[in-house]
Amino acid sequence: MTAEQASPMSVRRMLWRTLLLFVILHIAAIAGILLTLAPAVTAGDPQAVTVLPWLIGLFAGVVAFTLLRDQKRLTPSLIIVAVAAEGLFLGGIATYFEGRMPGVVLQVAFAALSVVVAFLPLAATVQIRRLRRGARTLLFVAGGYAVFMLHNLTLMEMDFIPEQTAWGQGATSVLGAPLGLILAALIVPSLAYTLARTVEHTEAAANERAPAHHAWQAGLNVMALILWHIVETPRSLVLAHNAAEEASGK
Repeated sequence: MTAEQASPMSVRRMLWRTLLLFVILHIAAIAGILLTLAPAVTAGDPQAVTVLPWLIGLFAGVVAFTLLRDQKRLTPSLIIVAVAAEGLFLGGIATYFEGRMPGVVLQVAFAALSVVVAFLPLAATVQIRRLRRGARTLLFVAGGYAVFMLHNLTLMEMDFIPEQTAWGQGATSVLGAPLGLILAALIVPSLAYTLARTVEHTEAAANERAPAHHAWQAGLNVMALILWHIVETPRSLVLAHNAAEEASGK
C-alpha cells in the first residue's frame, strides 16, 4: 500500500490546503496593493498608481496555470506560485481601478473573498456538510454577506481612507444603489452555490478514496473561482451594457 492509498483525500485535507492557499493569496494581494500605491504615495497624487504589479501577476499567473494544465499530477510548489501570482494580480488590479473607477472592483473583490472566509469554517463542520445543498448554500450566502459587511464597516473606521470607498459609494448608482454593491450582491450567492457543489465533489472523491494530492487540486479550484468571479462579473456587465447600447442605437 502506497502512502497516498493509506492517506486518501478528505474534506478536512481539502479545507486545510484551501486555507493555506487563501492565506498566500491574501499576502500576495497585500503586496500587490502596496506596490501599486507606492508611486502615488511618493508623488502625493492618488491617481499616480502603477499597472506594473498586476501586469507581472497576470503574466506569472498565465505561465504558472499553463504549466499546471499540462501536468498529470499537480506540483504543490507550482500551485503556490500560481496562487501568489493571482494574489499579486488581484491586489494590484483592485487598487489600480479603485483610483479610476472607485467603488466597483474593490467591492467585487470583497464579496468573493468574504464568501470563502465564511465557507472555510462552515464547511469544516460535519453537521453543515450533511445539510441539503440548498440549505448549505444559504448558510454560505449568509456568512458571505456578514463578512462582506464587516469588510465595509472596517473601512468606515479607517480615517486615512476616502469616505466614498466603503460600500462602493464612489461608484455609479443604479436605482439608488452603488454599482459595486449590486455586483457584490450577485457574486455572493453565485460563489456560495459553487462552493457548496465543491464540498459535494470533494466528499464523493473522498468516498472513492481518491489520492491525497487531489486536495491540492480542489484548493486550487477554489482560488480559480475567486479569480473568475472577480474578473468575469464586471466584464459581463460591461458586455451587457454595450449590447444594450447597440440595440437601442439601431
